[in-house]
Amino acid sequence: MNAELKILAKKFSNYRGSRLKVKYPSYLWKEAHALSQAYSPGEIAEALGVSATHLERKFKSFSPTINFARIEIEQPLSKNRYQLEFAASNGSKMRLEFEGSSSDLQGLVKSLAGIK
Repeated sequence: MNAELKILAKKFSNYRGSRLKVKYPSYLWKEAHALSQAYSPGEIAEALGVSATHLERKFKSFSPTINFARIEIEQPLSKNRYQLEFAASNGSKMRLEFEGSSSDLQGLVKSLAGIK
């Protein structure tokens, strides 16, 4: 287990103590969520001693943010037809195809990301 996960696991363990049921404070969940960029939910849940389902429910309360997005405009598939691919840090991908001008691309990306 990585040092970051070990440190956070120790914080959860210390907070839990010998209690059977515990409600962890939001600052601990925020620390766990910050590690979700580098580790899978399963790895984090196992390290913290919580179920992956519970962990994912907690993570849903955090709104997604975009730290960095790179856009490469290559040749269109055909005239005014483009393909976008989004990749998450966990390896999942989403591919979209759309028709329009390349100037519509920025607005589309902002709309999908929920940026005004």
